[in-house]
Amino acid sequence: MSKPFVSLLLAVVGLAVVALAADPAPGAGLTNADVLVPARPALTPTVDVPAITTTLEQQVRDEVQEFVRAFNAHDAKAIAAEWSPYGTYTDQAGTVYKGRDAIEKLYAAFFVEHPEAQVAVEVEDVQLVKAFTAIEHGTTQVTLQPGAAPTSERYVATHVRQGAAWVMVSVEDLPDITVEQITELKDLAWLVGTWRASAGEFSTEMSITRIGDGPFFQRAWTARVDTNVLVQGLQVIGWDAALRQVASWTFDSRGNTDKGLWSPEANGWSIACNGTLAIGTPFRATYLMTRCDDDTLTVNSMNRFAGDVALPDMPELSLKRVAR
Repeated sequence: MSKPFVSLLLAVVGLAVVALAADPAPGAGLTNADVLVPARPALTPTVDVPAITTTLEQQVRDEVQEFVRAFNAHDAKAIAAEWSPYGTYTDQAGTVYKGRDAIEKLYAAFFVEHPEAQVAVEVEDVQLVKAFTAIEHGTTQVTLQPGAAPTSERYVATHVRQGAAWVMVSVEDLPDITVEQITELKDLAWLVGTWRASAGEFSTEMSITRIGDGPFFQRAWTARVDTNVLVQGLQVIGWDAALRQVASWTFDSRGNTDKGLWSPEANGWSIACNGTLAIGTPFRATYLMTRCDDDTLTVNSMNRFAGDVALPDMPELSLKRVAR
């Protein structure tokens, strides 16, 4: 394992503060001779905080791979050692296993029942809450025997740093989700952030957030002409279990509503929307949302009808991500 980077950071910053404090205040008690002496350059910390953060996150990911190796070796004791002594594991049924002994017995019994079981883990993200705590989200795929279809589960794990190692204090399995859903939700997760676009006096801003750890996202937006609010809206995007595809439900400040069905395209989504205008007239349209690069997307609106009246296509709107 690598050295404790956080302690290194504190030490270096502390030394810099002491060195800077030793310099006299600018202009304090200077003589004509003093002003001829070149000023010493200010000392600045040379710690690369992003690099340290990346290293700590990688340490957590390395610990996850230790779990994978222990599971695939059917080593229940090594698996339990990935938890803190009083850590907990909560399965999908809500049963809580407390402590390493209980977790070891759980896995030992599982391996007796499934002697060929193997696991693969995909870490979706690792978020450092503070220097010694990290929250990890991911998915597991367990294959009970060669050739069998894997079962997938989402989980959230809390890791803490103890000395030079990370251990889990809690792991919780989340509601069941299919491989199909995992793929779709991963694509939608790219949209999370704040986006802006403008064309002449028109501007719009939208903010997309995930609703907890579930299969839904929320999009809130405001459109303006100059400084005047034109319309505001709220949209929920997520997995429609009945239709087995991504759908959206939209409501705006004018009283219009619609439901959209999202179909994946090569670089984005095609969204077929059917709704009702505030005056009761049926409305339908098709939107193409295209991912241009990591921080740019375009939206095209076409095939627009209000009742039986065809409406013109809307000009393409290009949005830039301004915050994640």
